[in-house]
Amino acid sequence: MVKLYSFTTLLVLIACGCLAQSPKVNYNELEVLSIEQALEKPLQAESILIFSDDESVHLFRENYTKLTNLKVLQLIGGGVDELKSVIPQIHSLRQIKFNRCELSICPEFIRSMNNLEEVDLAGNNIAEFPYELAQLERLSVLTFGNGLYGGNTIDQLDARIGQFGNLLELRLFQNPVATISPEIGQLKQLEYLDLNQCRLSEINTGFSELNSLQVLKISHNNLKQYPQAILKLKNLQELQCVLTAEGGNLPSFSNLVSLRDLSISLKGVEQIPEELGELSSLTKLTLTDCTEIKHKDVIALCADLSALQSLYLYSSGYSDKQKQSIKARLTNVKVVF
Repeated sequence: MVKLYSFTTLLVLIACGCLAQSPKVNYNELEVLSIEQALEKPLQAESILIFSDDESVHLFRENYTKLTNLKVLQLIGGGVDELKSVIPQIHSLRQIKFNRCELSICPEFIRSMNNLEEVDLAGNNIAEFPYELAQLERLSVLTFGNGLYGGNTIDQLDARIGQFGNLLELRLFQNPVATISPEIGQLKQLEYLDLNQCRLSEINTGFSELNSLQVLKISHNNLKQYPQAILKLKNLQELQCVLTAEGGNLPSFSNLVSLRDLSISLKGVEQIPEELGELSSLTKLTLTDCTEIKHKDVIALCADLSALQSLYLYSSGYSDKQKQSIKARLTNVKVVF
């Protein structure tokens, strides 16, 4: 017999976690097709990639109504203007990716696409963060920069960033972001934040409120010290914080009890804090610019990290003999120079 619940009971059960929820779909794992391939099996086509040649854009425009199960649309090099009246009519879309399309602003039609969960605008010339996208209630992933297509020209996040309370992932890789409002702390569900290769000179106290954060990337900014705000992020599993200047005193990071992947710079650091060896969950450690750290201290540190599987030492300055010594002593660890 099928058990029926009242609407109120369903809400209570979901809130308590008593009813299993559908796992989040990884749209990047769907089979990517060209428009020509998609039209051979239009009902099965879920992800389409279109380069900016006129023929492909025209073919998509003339046949998009056949693609009733399309979830992902990626345009590379252009085609956004030509398809701006068509794309909002594809209600099955969950992810759009407009990469290297020479966009200077976020396309206005995106704000009307209420079913969107992910928006990727990496590799354009967008100067202002599109705060209007906060009205998309299902939006969980925003990308304005990545290693494949580069960034944009966004230079600040003002207080309106606090409106994106449903956001799970935010990527601003290679944007000249110099200031971020403390309202970033309102993103209580944020799990992934990429600010690598920006222009940040400080990490404000708002970051310490990101209690759900699991991945934080803040390497190669204008930070002169390791920010204290990140030391309160007890759910953090991956931290990339490679400073380009001398970092002064290195914090222990011992409060980051969930940390599994740590990348830091040791430029100007003469001694590794003993507390670093207390990171019992750490499986991957990357140390750069450790020219003033004795290789024996690296061996001692790694010996304390019982879960460590991989050690990466970049710009170490160690001799071949010292490198051989490290590998010989850390037989259960993959060591890369």
